Amino acid sequence: MKSLLPSSPAVIDTSFWSLCAHVGLVPYLWQHYRCPLWVPSAVYAEVFHTPRDYPDQLQMTEALDDGHLGIADPEHPQPIFHPGERSVLFLAQERQAVALIDEFSAHEYAAHALNIPVVSVAEFLSDAWEWGILSREVARRYLATLEALHASPKIFLDYAWQQLNDKEK
Repeated sequence: MKSLLPSSPAVIDTSFWSLCAHVGLVPYLWQHYRCPLWVPSAVYAEVFHTPRDYPDQLQMTEALDDGHLGIADPEHPQPIFHPGERSVLFLAQERQAVALIDEFSAHEYAAHALNIPVVSVAEFLSDAWEWGILSREVARRYLATLEALHASPKIFLDYAWQQLNDKEK
């Protein structure tokens, strides 16, 4: 399931955040999702687990400082997945928010078991084109960059390529 309404609240996972930061998509998140986007403390800990100055850490610090991101945790997480994914899934469920997650099994669990809207990075790119945030060519360039990283599940990439190549706007 996808978020099709502008200004939806969202909860972001480590994989989604890190890929967006690496590819350069972070500023586009603020154009669609309601700020602050929620970051569970487990996701924050995963991003900052080692002392380094990677783009994901620097951009998260800036986004927290300027109010684009906020820290929040679920009240009733269930013991499934890794701590970050678990926190994202159950916080999104509690807040009736979109789960922004780029890990296949957690993505499928969100959509089918929890019945909450969930979006991968590749899906965000095709959606951003549909919403008029990105041109088709820019979305394709970002998707090619994402694909070259070999970090996003192929099924998400294939879906986004199909959407970008099949739909006429």
